[in-house]
Amino acid sequence: MVDATLDKINKYVPEKWRWVLSHEGFRKYFKNTGWMFFGQMFSLLVSFFIGAWIARYLGPKNYGVVNYVVAFVGLFGFISYLGIDGILNRELINNPQKRDELLGTAFRMKLWGGFFAFLISSIGIFIFTNDHLSRTLAVLLSLSYFLQAPYVINIFFQSQVRAK
Repeated sequence: MVDATLDKINKYVPEKWRWVLSHEGFRKYFKNTGWMFFGQMFSLLVSFFIGAWIARYLGPKNYGVVNYVVAFVGLFGFISYLGIDGILNRELINNPQKRDELLGTAFRMKLWGGFFAFLISSIGIFIFTNDHLSRTLAVLLSLSYFLQAPYVINIFFQSQVRAK
């Protein structure tokens, strides 16, 4: 699919620049970026339609409660993220021999970050809200912070330019 796309683009590129499209490195990065772009667009499209369906199904009042909980829990997302994705990517490129150590450390850091984000958001919702539904939804949504830890596998594939 990517080769066919590059061949179609090749028709419109001036002769002196066509070597770029046939360069193996360019093709590798173009394929990698294409997969990441397609994945992001697909995710946005699915999120849009599911969000519209949920808003229509729940109605204004209940959808407002869900949005409040998502916003409240989202305030603590930076704790689980820890900002180490870029650093991990760079270190995996610069030190490929330390791959297992770097991935293991990042996994544990994100797991602990997810635990603290879960703990803080769960305690915070109990302090600021008396609504049982909001509290339950917040605790359930906070559990998603634990899912940040396996994301280090994606970072590894990005560092190898093999993200699919």
